[in-house]
Amino acid sequence: MQTINKHASALKSKPWPALLAGGYAAAVLIWFPWCANGYLKIAQTKLAVFLDVTILAGVLLAAVAPEKNAAASWKRQGIAAAVYAAATLVSVLLSGNIAAALWGSGGYLGGLVLTAAALLGCMGTAVFLKNPDALCPPFLISGAGVTLLGILNNFGLDLLGFRSAIRPEQYNLFFSTIGNADYLSAFLCLWLPLALYHFAASNRIGERWLAFACAEVGFLGMASLDSGLTALGLAGAAFILLLFVPLTARELSRYAVLAAGWTAAQLVMGLLAADHPLLRTEHPFAALGKPAAAAVIIAVCLLAAAVLAALAKKAPGKICLPAQRVVCGAAAVGCVGLLTAANAFGVSFGGLDNFLQFGPDWATGRGAIWADVWYCFTHGTPLQMLFGRGPGMVHAALAAVGDALPYNLTDTIGAHNEYLELLLTTGAAGLAAYAAFIAAALHTAAKQRKTAPQKRGWLFCAAAYLVQACFNNRVSAVFPIFMVLLGVLTADAEADEKHPTGRLLAAALVLTAVGAAGGGILLRPLFV
Repeated sequence: MQTINKHASALKSKPWPALLAGGYAAAVLIWFPWCANGYLKIAQTKLAVFLDVTILAGVLLAAVAPEKNAAASWKRQGIAAAVYAAATLVSVLLSGNIAAALWGSGGYLGGLVLTAAALLGCMGTAVFLKNPDALCPPFLISGAGVTLLGILNNFGLDLLGFRSAIRPEQYNLFFSTIGNADYLSAFLCLWLPLALYHFAASNRIGERWLAFACAEVGFLGMASLDSGLTALGLAGAAFILLLFVPLTARELSRYAVLAAGWTAAQLVMGLLAADHPLLRTEHPFAALGKPAAAAVIIAVCLLAAAVLAALAKKAPGKICLPAQRVVCGAAAVGCVGLLTAANAFGVSFGGLDNFLQFGPDWATGRGAIWADVWYCFTHGTPLQMLFGRGPGMVHAALAAVGDALPYNLTDTIGAHNEYLELLLTTGAAGLAAYAAFIAAALHTAAKQRKTAPQKRGWLFCAAAYLVQACFNNRVSAVFPIFMVLLGVLTADAEADEKHPTGRLLAAALVLTAVGAAGGGILLRPLFV
């Protein structure tokens, strides 16, 4: 017995908890996006893998975690997570179909199980992870790889053979190992902002060029796929960043170079698509696929980059926050002008009309879906409005109302707005609890911004996801990555506890392989 206690104490005295937390975060951020065995059951596969890996990592962490952990930094965040989990549980119990709400089988798969596992993964990462910087390069490479696979899929190159089980008319809906184009748009918002930040802020040439190469792959992905949602997420996050985060002239110069790179990617993809037609061609920035328009924008961006670089040489530490806010104000005025012209005067802006002209067809029919979901919510009972119809139960809730819906979209399984979906499925209490959890996580991150300025890149990713969530669904292929990313964002970095990236990747691969192969046998039959 003494020998067992001695070995247990040795485990807890060594950095095993930090290594396990790093391995778990790497498993979800780096290996999890690649876990797929086809498109037909991709949601089930993703959920099974995430649950298995989370359970395995949780059991191991429980075995090696110290009896006392200074968790005061995460107390508010932990309380908010518990409240959100409790609100979701109440929604399940009141849903009328506990089994369906537990797994979210009345809409996009997930339900309480996905929410609880994601919260545990987020908090475990936040409390025990000590070396978040080691995750950045492999996360960027993994994200770029998954996106590149999606680009090749859109040119008809099905390298994994996933399309063999689906109909030809569905080929333009599915991409890569993440899922359809909407899923990939959300995934882009989780890694691409980190690449942009590291190119702009890094002092290491190698790291900067790696970030630029990954960013260009992301830009090509935006040009290849339906990039409107990604663009909205990036634009919204960039607006917040410019409005509140002071940047140096050097950083702004590099962001101008990235803007030129984004435009160049639109041009390259437009020229490629002219000779090699894409399976999915819906693209709001198609005009930039023409040399004349793209050349003008690239020239303007490079000129701005040169001016800012010259300013940076004269005053290396100069902060440009007032100028940033002027740019934000001008951008806001420009957006209002475009919206007014498109809706009040009927001016057409080509592919952008899908996002500028409000109505039922806004953003590929999202306007009609939102109207039906809002009608369903407002015509529920007071108890349903407070606690919802059960997590993941959008389709079931709409089907129950039926023909009374304004647009009768009873076959819809998602609200295409994560917050509106939470309002319908978990009620006002659930939405408020989720908002409080996000606010608590951002508050924790804000307290660390002075001691860990490199966290800005992860914050940029979180902001981009939260913006695009206004137009997208919560799915098991992407939401776990966001929640673990929140854990990385709020983790305390400790200089004396560094783990080599290779060791973290190896631990992550073992967790993913063992969890997916072993635990999936037990969990998957419950919902597949």
